Amino acid sequence: MADVYIDPATGNDTTGDGSSGNPYASIQGAYDATTPADDTVFHLSDAANDVLSADIDSSSPNNWNGSRHVIAGWDRGNGGYGVIDGNGTYRCTGSLQVNTVWHNVEFTNGSTTGNLFSAAGACIDCKFTNTGGTSYKIIPRNCTLIGCLFDNVGSSDNGTMANGGGYTFMHKCLFKQGSNSVYAVYRGYLHATNSVFWLNGASRCLWDGGSYNLTNCTLYQQSTGTGSGVTSSGSVGVRTITNCYFEGWGTGLHAKFGQNLVANNAFYNNTANVNSASANMYYDAGTDLVLSASGLTDPSNGDFTPTSDLIAKGFPTNIPGTSTATNFPIGAITAASTAGGATLASDARIERLK
Repeated sequence: MADVYIDPATGNDTTGDGSSGNPYASIQGAYDATTPADDTVFHLSDAANDVLSADIDSSSPNNWNGSRHVIAGWDRGNGGYGVIDGNGTYRCTGSLQVNTVWHNVEFTNGSTTGNLFSAAGACIDCKFTNTGGTSYKIIPRNCTLIGCLFDNVGSSDNGTMANGGGYTFMHKCLFKQGSNSVYAVYRGYLHATNSVFWLNGASRCLWDGGSYNLTNCTLYQQSTGTGSGVTSSGSVGVRTITNCYFEGWGTGLHAKFGQNLVANNAFYNNTANVNSASANMYYDAGTDLVLSASGLTDPSNGDFTPTSDLIAKGFPTNIPGTSTATNFPIGAITAASTAGGATLASDARIERLK
């Protein structure tokens, strides 16, 4: 395994050699100067931002897209996140291919048009902040997201954060304070577990055709009575939504078309909890838990810990064929060995994102 070091504060793309004592200054410089090889790790220093003056291209002059490699934050005393600043204009057009893993990297101030990335890969403990605009996607297709933060991303129209035609697998991610018309996912196929979608005025969280498979997720609308948590307006796709919590929506779940399985969910303060217009929908309303008070401790300030009242009610109930003891409480913020009265422990991976 080769290690290549990048430090925008002290490095030099001309005289650097990629060692920790003589690093390159930018990701692009490191790509250009090194020979593609599997299992290479690029260490991006947290000492200063890598401010782009052009799109990052991992395919030219050296084609790194065919080699397995990692781009990871290099902790030099400033929090451990390597930061890529798009300068309001630029993107990673040739990056995040199927062989690229990003870890502890923050993407900020990116282009307001087009997609931040062009294809697939994995992001682990990454942040996406203050990035995006109209008809915009951060990750257009086929990506794995673990422990990632999406904050103030997109502005209007289809200003989305993940997915536009492929498969996205998401675990323990936090979508924070979106106000644009479609905040989290626009089309495509999303499989999400233990994630929190925290919106403040967005008209839709997950929207349109494709498939949404959600388990143990929290969908919270701070602007009460606004929009829908899940809207399936497309005529295709399968949606399985179980053990999720919906609060504050105009409609929590609007299953208009497609094949839908909805069961074992909790609801509070939605104008309508479920609109079951789909003729092909299996909706087990008898498994719903409808609350008279919020089941979250202080969601408007980012505390999504289930209240003792919600836990005492035994939510989440067991998914058919499983034991209640195997299920985690809702959302990404908490973890526990059992549900229904278990002692909750903070999840450090997500707590640091708030």
